[in-house]
Amino acid sequence: MSLKTLAVITGLLLLGFGFNLYQKRSLPDTGLTLIDRPVSPQVAMHEGQVTVHVAGAVRHPGVYQLSPQMRVSDALAKAGGVRGEVNLDKLNLAAKLKDGQRILVTARKEASKKKQDTRHAAPGLVSLNHAGVESLRQLPGMSLGMAQAIVAFRDREGPFFSVDTLTEIKGIGPKTLEKWAPYLRL
Repeated sequence: MSLKTLAVITGLLLLGFGFNLYQKRSLPDTGLTLIDRPVSPQVAMHEGQVTVHVAGAVRHPGVYQLSPQMRVSDALAKAGGVRGEVNLDKLNLAAKLKDGQRILVTARKEASKKKQDTRHAAPGLVSLNHAGVESLRQLPGMSLGMAQAIVAFRDREGPFFSVDTLTEIKGIGPKTLEKWAPYLRL
């Protein structure tokens, strides 16, 4: 094989890899454009839109440009909706959006649950946000690799807001989640 042929094949492989990576990272079409550059208030207002930051327990946190007539509930919907059990009582879902507004969706915390480590959990319950690999291995059918994947996901993405978030990890589907859910807590 000639050097020129090898260079063309290598270039095509790199192009294919880049396109595949781009497709995996793209957001689902929500009719909304996720912006990755700051937009000045003057530009946003001139274009007839406001820029808001949707953060916390939503499926696609980020900075969005929306119509100023939209409400907080519309911004949450455009960000893919909420993830898991959240506390919407702290938000005014009917409030109109303001330029530069930050909308933070927090996880629902039960009054009786305080930050605890797994040694103080109820018998048989494992804390997704605090358990190490060995504690996770106590779940029925939990392999070493899957326990490591859960800890790595938590380290990379931050604390779990819902047990249902486990389905975002490759290899964990609804049936597996159903098997583990009775043994898990946040």
